[in-house]
Amino acid sequence: MRKETTLLLILIIITKFGIFAQDSIKKPFIIGAKIHYGKILAHSEKIENLANANPYGAELNINWLNISNKSIKQCDCYSRTGIGISYFNFDNPEKLGSSINGFIYFEPLLSHKRNFTLQLG
Repeated sequence: MRKETTLLLILIIITKFGIFAQDSIKKPFIIGAKIHYGKILAHSEKIENLANANPYGAELNINWLNISNKSIKQCDCYSRTGIGISYFNFDNPEKLGSSINGFIYFEPLLSHKRNFTLQLG
């Protein structure tokens, strides 16, 4: 239980304070970090032996907020375009191993209010 509480506290701190933004009107960029933690749910008998695993991972990404008129016209919304890298340990090295992933993404921001953001992606 202490491990989960510590990971949750780290996640809150990184989410709240770990994002840095450039103060620019043209195309601001954001550097972000995320921590992932989970549990494998056994939805069939074939994977019951994996149900005790608690996968965890970390992600770093850089994204640009697209606020030009052309970008807004493309999806009728603001959007983010970014690149990132992540590492996941599936907590069962013999059967599941781990992974390192690189990715590129486009993420429309469907609704953005001061305390609420609806994202697709």
